[in-house]
Order: sequence, then C-alpha cells, then structure tokens
Amino acid sequence: MKEGASTTETITFIPERLNRRPAVFRGMTFFELVLVMFIGAALGALLGLLVILLFPVDWYAIPMGMLAIGYLAMRFGGAYISRLKRGKPDTWLDRFVEFKTHPSKFITTSHYWSIKRTVKKAKRK
Repeated sequence: MKEGASTTETITFIPERLNRRPAVFRGMTFFELVLVMFIGAALGALLGLLVILLFPVDWYAIPMGMLAIGYLAMRFGGAYISRLKRGKPDTWLDRFVEFKTHPSKFITTSHYWSIKRTVKKAKRK
C-alpha cells in the first residue's frame, strides 16, 4: 500500500478466478465431491444389500460396500465430472442438479415475445 493512501480505496479490477469456488479434490468443488460421494455410497449400500442376500454374511457388508464404492466414486468421479463441466460455466453442475430435482423453479418453455406496436384500424361511421 502506498504511503499516505487511504484505506477506503476500492479495487478497480477483481479477477474472475476470485469469484469461483475453489477446487477441493481432483478438480471437484465441495458440492461436487459430496454429490459424487453420496451417489457412490447409495450404490454401495445397494451392492452390500445384494451381497447379504446372495451370500451368508452379516450386516457389515452394507457399510463396507458404502465405503468401498464411495471411495471408488470419489477417486474416479473427478475425471468424469471434469469432462462434464468442460466448456461450461462454473455453476453448471449446481444448476443441472437443481433442475433435475426441482424442474418447476426454471423456465422450461420458450416463446417469442413481440414488442412491436400494431396499428389500430379507425372505426368507420
């Protein structure tokens, strides 16, 4: 800071990267990481339940499947998520998930609106 400069000066330029969410792990933001882990854990729970039904094992197969598939989803999901996001805005995945879960919040139809004035015909007497 310059000597004698006031502390109330504003920054004239803020780079775009300062407004982005930081990458937490393997190029995914925290939201994306939690999403991938949740999907992996849900699939792991289903896989663990299938193992319980097919083989004579105890209930611990469910949390083991959740941990194993959740880890694999986290490990390899980053590459898939980065391929999905390539060339799209930073908040694309957040909006995509929100659209899939609550489609009524978004405009889903497209119409053409006209702002031209129309000439009214004069009434004849």
